[in-house]
Amino acid sequence: MNKKPSPSSRREFLKRSAAAGALFTLAPITVVRSAFAQSSSRTRVTVAHGVGVYSLSPYAVNTSPLQAVWGSVMEPLIDADYEKRGYRGVLAESWEMKGTKLQFKLRKNIRFHDGAQLTSRDVIASFKRILTDKQSLQAPNLQNVGEMDAPDDHTVILTLKKSDANALEDINSRVIMKHSVAEKMGEADNRPIGTGPFKFTSWERSGQFVLRRHDNYWGQAPKIDEVIYKSIQEDAARIAALESGQADVISNIPPQSAYPRPAGAGPSADFSGAEPRL
Repeated sequence: MNKKPSPSSRREFLKRSAAAGALFTLAPITVVRSAFAQSSSRTRVTVAHGVGVYSLSPYAVNTSPLQAVWGSVMEPLIDADYEKRGYRGVLAESWEMKGTKLQFKLRKNIRFHDGAQLTSRDVIASFKRILTDKQSLQAPNLQNVGEMDAPDDHTVILTLKKSDANALEDINSRVIMKHSVAEKMGEADNRPIGTGPFKFTSWERSGQFVLRRHDNYWGQAPKIDEVIYKSIQEDAARIAALESGQADVISNIPPQSAYPRPAGAGPSADFSGAEPRL
């Protein structure tokens, strides 16, 4: 008969796993199973989130874990650089702000999962979908964009309705999909296509979201062959999945589950963090 782990042994397990999780992220609520973190031969990773992928539109989400899931399939022009307290180029190699015009120069020779080359047309189609898709939860981020122009295949010029010192923050993390997909609306897209290190394989609404490594990725190739994102809503059930080996990484775990508060401590903080890119 299996003995149910005591609260103290569970906390010790989570503390060790959280330490292993530092290999992947600084977020205190993302926990990695120690056996997985110590293995160099794993080809499949199972990640358990508190919420499942409920739409095939990457713009229908605004929570960190789900944005990070899509960030493995599709990439943004720029992303936050927390060490430098600024931004780093991803699909964009450079950018410049002059008055109400924000210009991006795209990296060359970046290809989508189907082999098509990334161009400024894809960027504009993606931004237009963010603004017009009825499912989009990210439209408010681009409300200040008035016009979008593509003078050539690797230049995008956004004309703002009014000057905004925080304009880059609105563009930050808005992922780019292939224009032929972005120009379609609704679930008819069926197969999301991006430039990221993993490509879409299969999906069950609010269930499993499966990705495979993109072998021709333009950046640093991932070491994992397959990533399976699962939805396990209850905190205790996600912890149990980690302990039993059914999940290698779990997120959205209350800090007090791994780090008990000392007697007399004040109210605990509520954290939310992004999932690691594997």
